[in-house]
Amino acid sequence: MKLSELDDKQLVLALNERWRMTESLWGKMKEWSAVNRKYWKNEWDDPNKSARKLSQVKDNRIFLSVEHDVNILTGRPAKPVVLPARQEDLDSQEVASGLQDSFLDLYRRRQVKKKLKKGIRNLHFDRLICLFPFWNTEINDVDVRVVDPKKVRIPIYANNEEDAEWIGEEIEEPILQAIEKYKDKEEEILKKANQTRDAVLKNNPNIIYRMYWTDEEVIYVYKDEVLKRVPNMTWDWQGLVIEPNELIALQELSGKARRPKMENIKANQGERMIEEVNPETGEPERKRKEATYFYNHFDHPRKPYIFGTIFEDSEGPLGSTDLITQAGPLQDNVNRRKRQIDDNAEEASGIFIFDLNVFSKDDVQRFSGKAGSRLYGRGIERGFKRDVGRELPGYIFNDLEHSTREIDNLFATQGIVRGEKEGEETAAGRAMLREASLERRDEIIDLIDFVTWELYNWWFQLMKLNYTELHYVKPLGFDKAAKTIDLMQDDLEDGIDIKIIPGQIVPDDKIFRQEKAMEEVGAGLISPLDYYRAVGKENPEEVYKRLVLSKMNPAALVKFTPEELGQAVQGKEQEIGKIEESDNLAQLEAFLKSDEFRSMPPEQQAGIIEKVREKVEQLKK
Repeated sequence: MKLSELDDKQLVLALNERWRMTESLWGKMKEWSAVNRKYWKNEWDDPNKSARKLSQVKDNRIFLSVEHDVNILTGRPAKPVVLPARQEDLDSQEVASGLQDSFLDLYRRRQVKKKLKKGIRNLHFDRLICLFPFWNTEINDVDVRVVDPKKVRIPIYANNEEDAEWIGEEIEEPILQAIEKYKDKEEEILKKANQTRDAVLKNNPNIIYRMYWTDEEVIYVYKDEVLKRVPNMTWDWQGLVIEPNELIALQELSGKARRPKMENIKANQGERMIEEVNPETGEPERKRKEATYFYNHFDHPRKPYIFGTIFEDSEGPLGSTDLITQAGPLQDNVNRRKRQIDDNAEEASGIFIFDLNVFSKDDVQRFSGKAGSRLYGRGIERGFKRDVGRELPGYIFNDLEHSTREIDNLFATQGIVRGEKEGEETAAGRAMLREASLERRDEIIDLIDFVTWELYNWWFQLMKLNYTELHYVKPLGFDKAAKTIDLMQDDLEDGIDIKIIPGQIVPDDKIFRQEKAMEEVGAGLISPLDYYRAVGKENPEEVYKRLVLSKMNPAALVKFTPEELGQAVQGKEQEIGKIEESDNLAQLEAFLKSDEFRSMPPEQQAGIIEKVREKVEQLKK
């Protein structure tokens, strides 16, 4: 029996029991999440704290690795590829192109990059990333929010949303806001919160209730009270009644050309009725015909949660381990070794030991040395001595370096992936090293690709359902020219497919790209313009144009005052005159081949050639 078939009393018992069955797994999540967050926040507790001397230094390699991982995985948006419903139809292609640009614009305007960063941090801390796509009634458009994994519940057998019979989430909000949403349940809410109307008007405390999603329903529950049950609002249950001849006509249309036909069909829905005899009363009744067209992208109703994990070795929504758990002991070792080195460095200046038979405690305290560098006792030879610390053995430093390197290896955040240059390397060699390192991220890259692909599909489902009016988008194209896209649900015909090109989220290696371009331009394999584009030069066409102009006519690049121009011309004429009077044939020949000579007006070139010819004849005689 489905949950949607139960009455309220049965439903509350069933949902509360299902929530209880997840408590064991989520209790473990909260434990490892707390430890992981401690490492990330640099709140490491030294297990040998009582034996520590002076140093409190920490080298938080886990924070660096997690944040670099977050930045790598959100370096570029996973670009959607929207395939039109009819490959050869221009109207269909236009809608697909507009939809593709709209997704990228929504990615930017809904700050998906920022939300994905938070989700990836949750993946590292809690072993779960979870997003909730929804229709935002305040902006009348699609949106998405990040869900705290500790506040959501998924059946312990479910590997993905479609496996789950239900998904629940804790909602915390002020009690007056909850009462406003569920007005007919005000008395029950106040009673179960043990509050009075006057008290909540004064204090307005927060309450926590649960929102459960099934494929068919959304159920809001506060303790053992059902506040509200509504059909799954991400699915078109009503649809349109379209006659067979209209369906045939629609099949001949695509894209925006469908709008007038669909508008006419919607306007006539009230007339599409049939008469049936009521079996209970025996009286004829008019009722709506059965719908034949629905504004749905998915094949069946779904729950609007996108979640995933990594490092699974069994069925369930959570992985069996995480990178911070694996790196934790190494981080402990890094901090211990760093403190040993720091303590040893402090001891290098020495510890002063005083004999109390010679010095009083007040004398010792007035000593100008650092706090912690003074000791006192009795029987000290000559009443005072200084002990200097010994140099630490080499294996301490080697162990520190090894632990640091292993943390980088676990997170695949070696220097070459962070964009650092490591010694002498060729572009091809650097690319191979970087590729080998990124291969270790394949699982998490695939997960982020999947999450983004699901988000685009959910947005498309919500667009088909809710774009009842024109929605305008003004994305900024690569040519820096703004264009306006208008979309509505009638444009989004069945058959449109959304795909993601795998691995696009990882940003390019700029150093590799620059070195490769330099090698190719040096070898004459690419033009200077291609080189400027490859290295990311701003406005490469303009830069290349100035380069060509500088070779053809350098003076054209700079504006001269009449006085400066006169001085330059006079100086150049004097220089040319000296060359013309020269008896050095090699110098004359070099001048005639120079860019300077080629940039002169033809009449001036002809005059100089004639003078040079005369000079050559004189030299021959």
